[in-house]
Amino acid sequence: MPSPSHPVRQITVLVTAGALGLAGGVAAPTQAAPDPATPRTTTVVCDQLGEVPLEVTGRLDGPGGVRVAGKGPVTVSNASAIRVVARSGAARRAAALEKRAVKTKGLRCEPVTVRTTAGQLGDGTKVAAAGMTAAQSVDATLQVDVTFDTDAVVRAAADNVVTAAAAANDPAGYGKVEAFPYASQLSSYTASRSGSVALAYRSMGSSTIYSHVKGSATNVTASIVKVAVMATVMDKAQREGRALSSWEKSQMVPMIRYSDNAATTRLWNHVGRGPAVGAVLGKMGLRQTTPGYAGYWGLTVTSAPDQVVLMDHFSRANPVINNTNRAYGLSLMRSVASDQDWGVTSGPGDDIAVKNGWLPRSDGWHVNSIGYSHKTPVPYSVAALTHSSSAGMSTQIATIEGASRIIWNKRATTQPAPDVRSPRRGDFTGDGRTDLIAIKQETLYLVQGLGEGRMAAPQPLGRGWGQTNWIGVVGDVTKDGRQDLVARRTDGSLHLWRGNGDGTLSYSRHLGTGWAGLTSVTAVGDFDANGTPDLLARRADGSLVRYALPATGNPVKAASLGTGWGGMSRIMGALGVNTDLKADVLALRGDGRLYAYTSAGATLNRGTQVAGNWSPSLMSGCGDTTGDGIEDVCYQSGTRLVTYPISRGGRPLAARLSGTSLAGFRLLG
Repeated sequence: MPSPSHPVRQITVLVTAGALGLAGGVAAPTQAAPDPATPRTTTVVCDQLGEVPLEVTGRLDGPGGVRVAGKGPVTVSNASAIRVVARSGAARRAAALEKRAVKTKGLRCEPVTVRTTAGQLGDGTKVAAAGMTAAQSVDATLQVDVTFDTDAVVRAAADNVVTAAAAANDPAGYGKVEAFPYASQLSSYTASRSGSVALAYRSMGSSTIYSHVKGSATNVTASIVKVAVMATVMDKAQREGRALSSWEKSQMVPMIRYSDNAATTRLWNHVGRGPAVGAVLGKMGLRQTTPGYAGYWGLTVTSAPDQVVLMDHFSRANPVINNTNRAYGLSLMRSVASDQDWGVTSGPGDDIAVKNGWLPRSDGWHVNSIGYSHKTPVPYSVAALTHSSSAGMSTQIATIEGASRIIWNKRATTQPAPDVRSPRRGDFTGDGRTDLIAIKQETLYLVQGLGEGRMAAPQPLGRGWGQTNWIGVVGDVTKDGRQDLVARRTDGSLHLWRGNGDGTLSYSRHLGTGWAGLTSVTAVGDFDANGTPDLLARRADGSLVRYALPATGNPVKAASLGTGWGGMSRIMGALGVNTDLKADVLALRGDGRLYAYTSAGATLNRGTQVAGNWSPSLMSGCGDTTGDGIEDVCYQSGTRLVTYPISRGGRPLAARLSGTSLAGFRLLG
């Protein structure tokens, strides 16, 4: 039995009748009576806990007659049989059962039929009064109380956490964990609240996770684990090379939107239960999570920073969950039932992505809330875990919502300052690594950077790009700290797409017309280091012109950069050829010779040949893919993406084959 010093969790399990013919005058079933010596098994799905296996071995209302099958933290403390009298109409019988279930204390569980004998329902007097014999086989309603010690679960789970398998390569994975800049305000607030409170937060564009803990740093998840179950289903589909099936989606919708426990149990079993969920969380780099302690998904144990990392695998592009599945998961979390739209929505509003969980104890509650606020200028992921041995659910919800309002109001203090001179041009996912944008037929793709010149497989961002004949990663035009994209259409119109900081783009504005007659357009970066990105445009007469891209309005002609550029087959921006923070230029001549030109602010310095014999079919300046502070060159070799790191002075170093296929792609930016 649990130690008296640790509160005991009380659950009531209701097992309802399938056949209700127990009243006098109703024929009893004629099947042979089950052998009382043979244990009969059934399972019930308990709210916020999972599937509980039961064995019926004796009198349903006697000591030891019903027990939890196997070993684990859940035990039966009391069992009693209930005979239900059939009334006219199945709906009335169902309503009667529903009333009975509502009145039971603790968590409600899914109905299930238990086949037993009349003798196991009660003593001889009761059996005779019902006009039955002790051996007659009947279906019965069984009410079971079970107990478990959540504090003991948390302690035991600490010895069996997931193993981080790919944290170093995952843009949505762990960064450093620090105290909130306004930790004193959070400390003052949580000190006034009942029980343990653990908070974590990370803003888009930052790798740092901010954390605050009062009391226990870990907690049982209850239903917030359903986000991890959803991620595991997505991983299963991706490994099998397919989209989510209609059946998987039919279970995900009620699991996330309505916190349906039966759907969760079906998906939990579908993916392989705790070990499978743990493998996916390990890929994400979680450190303090034990999935499905003793087989119960609701007894998963976790920390607030781990839950922020999990949410960021939906809010940020990453190699674990592809963009299509991420977007689908966020759409479900943004449309939860109104009675579950609370917690970390306080502050940003009830249209953000959220999943909540609650687990009542005999003397208190575990209440948790995780979410992602997409609202600019500071999108962020957040987690709040609470546990009190004295306060009720409403009090714990109020605790979470008060902390959430503090975080929302203070969000600007944790936002990384935009750095328009950053060498990380092209970092669309906010992880500090340069990404590429590419087009295949009419679909736009993100090619996510993994560091050290390595790139992930292309992930689709959207269709409708068939009339686009040039794209350029220009830097931060809109001055929101995120990277933007400029695209030219075949009609000569120029358009700005604003980066959202999570690997996706939103249309911003039309930038004018008349660009069709230009023979080359280059997104060079910040040519004169004044904080405004620039474009280089080559006219039909071979002259090169620089255009500044202001935060509002159309491109503005800034300077003419001379003539004689007609013989260049590629013109690319390359910050870092020297150390003055001005964007430089690499240009490939038709004869395969590569030249480096450094920016003088208003003009270009004389070019220097840095390589020869180059003839790639698809080539682009691709930002700093290696993390050395110098922008690189990417091109297509056969069907593969190759990265050439550039040294000071502009000379290419040894090529790095990324392994990423560019077969069929026509534009790279």
